[in-house]
Amino acid sequence: MTRPEVTREEMLKVLSEVTSAADAEGAVDQRDEEVIQTIRNLIENNDKLREALESMVNQFAYVGQDENGPTLLEIGYSAVREAFEALGWQSPKPIPERKCQAEGCKKEATCGTPTKDGYKRLCGSHYNEVNK
Repeated sequence: MTRPEVTREEMLKVLSEVTSAADAEGAVDQRDEEVIQTIRNLIENNDKLREALESMVNQFAYVGQDENGPTLLEIGYSAVREAFEALGWQSPKPIPERKCQAEGCKKEATCGTPTKDGYKRLCGSHYNEVNK
Protein backbone atom coordinates (compact mmCIF):
# COMPACT_ATOMS: atom_id res chain seq x y z
CA MET A 1 0.00 0.00 0.00
CA THR A 2 1.45 3.36 -0.96
CA ARG A 3 1.08 6.43 1.20
CA PRO A 4 -0.28 9.64 -0.25
CA GLU A 5 2.28 12.39 -0.74
CA VAL A 6 1.94 15.03 1.97
CA THR A 7 3.69 18.35 1.60
CA ARG A 8 5.71 20.02 4.34
CA GLU A 9 3.18 22.88 4.38
CA GLU A 10 0.26 20.46 4.90
CA MET A 11 2.06 18.78 7.80
CA LEU A 12 2.86 22.10 9.46
CA LYS A 13 -0.75 23.26 9.01
CA VAL A 14 -2.11 20.13 10.71
CA LEU A 15 0.41 20.48 13.54
CA SER A 16 -0.58 24.12 13.97
CA GLU A 17 -4.30 23.26 14.08
CA VAL A 18 -3.76 20.48 16.63
CA THR A 19 -1.56 22.61 18.88
CA SER A 20 -3.94 25.58 18.65
CA ALA A 21 -6.89 23.40 19.69
CA ALA A 22 -4.94 21.87 22.58
CA ASP A 23 -3.65 25.29 23.68
CA ALA A 24 -7.18 26.72 23.64
CA GLU A 25 -8.21 23.98 26.06
CA GLY A 26 -5.19 24.71 28.28
CA ALA A 27 -3.91 21.23 27.59
CA VAL A 28 -0.36 22.19 26.51
CA ASP A 29 2.41 22.05 29.11
CA GLN A 30 6.22 22.28 28.85
CA ARG A 31 6.61 18.61 27.86
CA ASP A 32 4.01 19.06 25.14
CA GLU A 33 5.91 22.08 23.84
CA GLU A 34 9.06 19.93 23.58
CA VAL A 35 7.15 17.23 21.70
CA ILE A 36 5.62 19.83 19.39
CA GLN A 37 9.08 21.28 18.66
CA THR A 38 10.41 17.78 17.95
CA ILE A 39 7.56 17.18 15.52
CA ARG A 40 8.28 20.54 13.82
CA ASN A 41 11.95 19.54 13.49
CA LEU A 42 10.96 16.19 11.96
CA ILE A 43 8.70 17.94 9.48
CA GLU A 44 11.50 20.37 8.54
CA ASN A 45 13.88 17.44 8.06
CA ASN A 46 11.26 15.61 5.96
CA ASP A 47 12.37 17.57 2.86
CA LYS A 48 15.97 16.45 3.37
CA LEU A 49 14.89 12.85 3.90
CA ARG A 50 12.67 12.95 0.81
CA GLU A 51 15.55 14.33 -1.27
CA ALA A 52 17.87 11.60 0.04
CA LEU A 53 15.34 8.85 -0.74
CA GLU A 54 14.67 10.26 -4.21
CA SER A 55 18.42 10.40 -4.86
CA MET A 56 18.84 6.81 -3.69
CA VAL A 57 15.98 5.61 -5.91
CA ASN A 58 17.36 7.52 -8.90
CA GLN A 59 20.74 5.87 -8.38
CA PHE A 60 19.65 2.29 -7.69
CA ALA A 61 16.22 1.74 -9.25
CA TYR A 62 15.98 -0.03 -12.59
CA VAL A 63 15.28 2.34 -15.47
CA GLY A 64 12.67 0.94 -17.80
CA GLN A 65 10.79 2.25 -20.78
CA ASP A 66 7.10 2.55 -21.58
CA GLU A 67 5.24 4.12 -24.48
CA ASN A 68 5.78 7.62 -23.04
CA GLY A 69 9.45 7.42 -22.16
CA PRO A 70 11.77 6.32 -19.37
CA THR A 71 10.41 5.03 -16.07
CA LEU A 72 11.78 3.97 -12.70
CA LEU A 73 10.86 0.47 -11.55
CA GLU A 74 10.86 -0.79 -7.98
CA ILE A 75 12.38 -4.14 -8.84
CA GLY A 76 15.63 -5.41 -7.42
CA TYR A 77 16.72 -4.07 -4.06
CA SER A 78 14.22 -4.26 -1.21
CA ALA A 79 15.44 -0.81 -0.11
CA VAL A 80 14.23 0.60 -3.44
CA ARG A 81 10.79 -0.98 -2.94
CA GLU A 82 10.62 0.48 0.58
CA ALA A 83 11.71 3.89 -0.69
CA PHE A 84 8.98 3.83 -3.37
CA GLU A 85 6.45 3.11 -0.62
CA ALA A 86 7.80 5.82 1.70
CA LEU A 87 7.72 8.35 -1.14
CA GLY A 88 4.18 7.37 -2.13
CA TRP A 89 5.31 6.46 -5.66
CA GLN A 90 3.73 3.86 -7.95
CA SER A 91 5.90 1.61 -10.11
CA PRO A 92 6.57 2.25 -12.91
CA LYS A 93 7.19 5.93 -12.14
CA PRO A 94 7.48 8.14 -15.22
CA ILE A 95 10.65 10.23 -15.31
CA PRO A 96 10.01 12.72 -18.14
CA GLU A 97 12.96 14.86 -16.99
CA ARG A 98 15.23 12.03 -18.14
CA LYS A 99 13.72 11.77 -21.62
CA CYS A 100 15.91 12.48 -24.65
CA GLN A 101 15.39 16.05 -25.84
CA ALA A 102 15.55 15.14 -29.55
CA GLU A 103 12.15 15.76 -31.10
CA GLY A 104 9.94 12.69 -30.99
CA CYS A 105 12.43 10.51 -29.11
CA LYS A 106 11.21 8.72 -26.00
CA LYS A 107 14.44 7.04 -24.94
CA GLU A 108 16.33 7.85 -21.75
CA ALA A 109 18.80 10.71 -22.07
CA THR A 110 22.19 9.35 -21.09
CA CYS A 111 24.45 12.04 -22.59
CA GLY A 112 24.57 15.80 -22.74
CA THR A 113 26.12 18.01 -25.38
CA PRO A 114 26.07 21.53 -26.79
CA THR A 115 23.99 21.81 -29.97
CA LYS A 116 23.17 24.67 -32.36
CA ASP A 117 19.94 25.07 -30.29
CA GLY A 118 21.73 25.10 -26.94
CA TYR A 119 22.74 22.35 -24.53
CA LYS A 120 20.62 19.19 -24.76
CA ARG A 121 20.36 15.90 -22.91
CA LEU A 122 20.19 13.12 -25.49
CA CYS A 123 20.05 9.36 -25.83
CA GLY A 124 23.16 7.66 -27.19
CA SER A 125 21.83 7.50 -30.77
CA HIS A 126 20.99 11.20 -30.96
CA TYR A 127 24.22 12.16 -29.21
CA ASN A 128 26.15 10.31 -31.93
CA GLU A 129 24.13 12.04 -34.67
CA VAL A 130 24.83 15.49 -33.23
CA ASN A 131 28.54 14.79 -32.73
CA LYS A 132 29.40 13.23 -36.14
